[in-house]
Amino acid sequence: MLQKAFENILRNWLTSFPIVLVIAILLTIGNGLMNLNEQAQTMLKNIEQKFSITVYLKEDADPFEVGKLITALEERADVVKPVVYTSKEAAWKLLSNSFSLDPTLLKKYQFSLPASLTITPIKPEDTEKIEAFIASQAKNLIKDPLATKDAQRNITRQMVDFIKQVKENSVQTLVLFIIIFIVGGGLLIASAIHLAITNRHREISIMKLVGASRKTIIFPFVMEGVILSITAFLIHLVFILPDKTLRPNFLIAEFVVVTVLGAVVSHLATLYHLKK
Repeated sequence: MLQKAFENILRNWLTSFPIVLVIAILLTIGNGLMNLNEQAQTMLKNIEQKFSITVYLKEDADPFEVGKLITALEERADVVKPVVYTSKEAAWKLLSNSFSLDPTLLKKYQFSLPASLTITPIKPEDTEKIEAFIASQAKNLIKDPLATKDAQRNITRQMVDFIKQVKENSVQTLVLFIIIFIVGGGLLIASAIHLAITNRHREISIMKLVGASRKTIIFPFVMEGVILSITAFLIHLVFILPDKTLRPNFLIAEFVVVTVLGAVVSHLATLYHLKK
């Protein structure tokens, strides 16, 4: 029966080879989308880790009250510890070092930067809850009762929306491609099985007449679908060999999916033709 499967493939090689090649290309595209999705998720995770809220404190803010606010923020489940306090002296020193400002100029104009708190949310989506908490608990400490100015708040919302959109789009693209691959790959394998059954129609009729079981008739075509799928997977491996970021888990998942797809589709296609 395995020999019959190979004979069918070789007999219809003009059809089988393009089908295998197309499936291999689809697998390669899918692997690329998987890598892109993983890179996008890593990038978003890095952005989320660096995302923070800056709260500017009043000049006369009570240090004890500021300490209580820091403790209350660190006790929240949506805030990453620690909440960083930056004094106005440290802020000015950081600014002057970052931009290489002339100390004489600084002394002449006596710029004053306020002390601040830097708060990192667990998720950017938690920003509004944290801001609302600060506005309700620390009205007398912060310069802006809403914790951030309108421009900063708009940037925060835009960043949160951007992260959400990238996550949703990457997942939706991947799911859509998986559906396209299953449908498209299934139709390609079904067409190959259809051609093989058409060419062996007389032989199948004789096998039925001599009492061959349905399993005996179906198995060679199922094996043909599996062989086509595995061959496509191997060609796909050749395509992605130059890629240095091969992921064994992806490859194993692809192999299982394509093999099962070949077996199931060829089995269903053969049953359909036998009933006819």
